[in-house]
Amino acid sequence: MKVNYILFVEAHFFSVHWFVWLPKKIYNILQLICVLSYIKKMKKLVFVFVFLSFTCLISSCNFNKSINKDLITGMTTRGDGLSVEEVYITIHEEETSETSFVYGEMFHINFNDIQGFVEVEGEVYPGMELTVLETNRDTVLHSKDVYANQNGVSHNPLLLLSKLTVANPMKSNASYELHIRIWDKKGEGSFSAELDFDILPDEKINTMANGITADNIYLFDDFTRSVITNGQVKFENKVFMIFENIDGFKTENGMAHLAMRMKALDSQGQLIYHNDDLLNNRPNSVSDINKQLAASLVFPRGELTNPVTWLVEIWDRKSNANLTSEIKIVVGESK
Repeated sequence: MKVNYILFVEAHFFSVHWFVWLPKKIYNILQLICVLSYIKKMKKLVFVFVFLSFTCLISSCNFNKSINKDLITGMTTRGDGLSVEEVYITIHEEETSETSFVYGEMFHINFNDIQGFVEVEGEVYPGMELTVLETNRDTVLHSKDVYANQNGVSHNPLLLLSKLTVANPMKSNASYELHIRIWDKKGEGSFSAELDFDILPDEKINTMANGITADNIYLFDDFTRSVITNGQVKFENKVFMIFENIDGFKTENGMAHLAMRMKALDSQGQLIYHNDDLLNNRPNSVSDINKQLAASLVFPRGELTNPVTWLVEIWDRKSNANLTSEIKIVVGESK
């Protein structure tokens, strides 16, 4: 009974059973057991406290490190000393979640409200490196610092832009990786972004290839020095239909014997322009042909009915190979 009674008291030592009488030796022994048990528990608590404190210390040391992935665009961002409130894509100043762009199109990566730069007299000094890689990891475009000539900028709030025009040396029907690195020229902070994107041909240009091919076919406005991706052409602006990286023709002594025919009609069938051979039956060097061929038009102000059908045909005089591209465009006034 004493054994059972002692065990009962031990199990409930911190409860109401304190009032139970026990022999002094037994009581002292129980006190010692409880004190040792209490110390053991306190050691665990101290260990937990130290562990949590250590964890908090690690977290506080790395609070400015981050990694995020946009589930819509797939863009991955990493911050180390620099943080960005939001990163997003814009085309013509309109936010978009698209990651497929028409050849010649320009888009921006916006880094809005960047924090963490070291300020010098109220200004910060960012650097931005831009790299475009092919899927095989070869570099096709690299800019060491797009802000190389930029002086200090205001920091309230700071918006940095990365601009990319998806054109030569990039190609249509291809995928690429864009890598952007931002760093603090006065401190240690950095921030990076990675985006996979695709380049598509202009779907408004219908092309039929029979032996002859071209990597890129697009319209280019000589006045604005920009690729036309919306099918809209301005009166009196010289416009080119450009064919890049042409292949599939026969050569003789390093020369190509191609011909190029062009025709433009409005929607009523009125002939606006026609030329059976823009190359004037002259041979051209293979290197020039491989690089680029172009047909140009200028639409003077006058009466025409939109849309205008613009057709360009390239053929090889030494074979039956040919290529024909056609687009319907809308001609209007400059804005």
